[in-house]
Amino acid sequence: MDTGLLVFLVYVSFMFFHAWTGNKKIKNSVDFNVAGRGLPGFVIGLSFYASFMSTNSFLGLAGRSHSWGFSIWGSGILFILFAWVSWRFIAPKLRLRTEELGALTLSDYLGYSFKSKSYERAACLVILLASIPFMQAVFKGVMLVVSQMTGLSSMVSLVLAWFIIVVYTVAGGFHAVAKTDVVQAFIMLVASLFLPISMFKSYGGVQNLVESSSVDAGIAVSDIWAMAPLGAVIGIGLAGGFKMMSEPRQISRFFAIDSKEIKKGEKIALWTLAISYLFILPVGFLSRGFLNSYEGDLDAIVPTLLSMPEVVHPFLGYVFLAAFLAAAMSSLDSILLAVSGSVQRGFFHKKTRNELFSTRIIVVALSILPAFLVLYNPAEIIALTTLSGAVFGAAFLPSLIHSLYSKTAPIKAAWVSLIAGFSSVLIWKFYIIANWPSFKMVHEVVAGTLISFILFYLVKGKNG
Repeated sequence: MDTGLLVFLVYVSFMFFHAWTGNKKIKNSVDFNVAGRGLPGFVIGLSFYASFMSTNSFLGLAGRSHSWGFSIWGSGILFILFAWVSWRFIAPKLRLRTEELGALTLSDYLGYSFKSKSYERAACLVILLASIPFMQAVFKGVMLVVSQMTGLSSMVSLVLAWFIIVVYTVAGGFHAVAKTDVVQAFIMLVASLFLPISMFKSYGGVQNLVESSSVDAGIAVSDIWAMAPLGAVIGIGLAGGFKMMSEPRQISRFFAIDSKEIKKGEKIALWTLAISYLFILPVGFLSRGFLNSYEGDLDAIVPTLLSMPEVVHPFLGYVFLAAFLAAAMSSLDSILLAVSGSVQRGFFHKKTRNELFSTRIIVVALSILPAFLVLYNPAEIIALTTLSGAVFGAAFLPSLIHSLYSKTAPIKAAWVSLIAGFSSVLIWKFYIIANWPSFKMVHEVVAGTLISFILFYLVKGKNG
């Protein structure tokens, strides 16, 4: 049997084992969506890391450094900073409030907090719309990795990955997701360390590879720290950071953690993120030493490196590809759980006998469109995930932060913030920047979130 296919089958068998054991623990929607709210900090810290890294980091950001050089680390620093903010200032209060209110998703938490079912449903629609490009991006990453591992066509790889992810998520819920995330986190952490180390070793050292890559880029070694526009670096960092504080997929971890374990989860999440970003982000730029004058899809750089025996041993290459597959699947199962839970609780009756069944049906339905879009609109991973993060931050951050730190419920301000945040991100990206390129220095996440915060507190002040 082909080595890549064997590694793939072993990895999938782990997933289905966790789905089977997780399914035995599911008795109701609380078990399915947040694993009974009692998972240890060690598990949730690694789950937070595994979910956030995803193909956005391992394929998208690492590939982007091909043209950005070491300035890509600027985005990574912002990610880590916002991860600390999220764990320190969002997690403790959100964990307490969601249990008090009986909320299982971000949208029904906001609906309870602002005492408005219509606002909950609007938040649910924004979550759904913003999650589609994110899922599309991750499905693209999954397709690339499965195809590289198995030798199957892109179409067959996509369909196979879709089937595995959907069955696994429907069967095991958050119990399975959290268990598999622990395994995935260890594989991802090892891969993020050993891929660049293998590249240095193969090329005869750090200095040789950096110098060769600089020659291919046509720049001096001293310039590799500032190859990218500062506004773009900050914009991607803020998009990821705001997403870490407000995206349903990420903050669902805070719903599920044991409240006494938050400090432990914070330490594990921050250290694993910091180590991985330090090593994996410059890989795209360093690939210039191996892929001279590369002009292909930047998202395919890392899978291409792992297929080269002069970079890593073929078996290790497949193991590392499994790590990137793990990253992608961790993100997809998490966002499918978060969105399906929001849709079920927003548009169907809560606490009914068929709540669990209907949530599982919604998981299947929601997974089809983003997978389909990969074949007809294979956009760049970073562009899609950044857009998604910008929408989440602009639409939800003001209301989320206010709900955690204030006893008032200014529903008008929440409505204005949600609508203005969602629309301003899209207008800024697709109209203002398109017609006035000089505004590109201000990223849509910055513009949208700033507008959202300003309008939230203006309306709040006006209405007392």
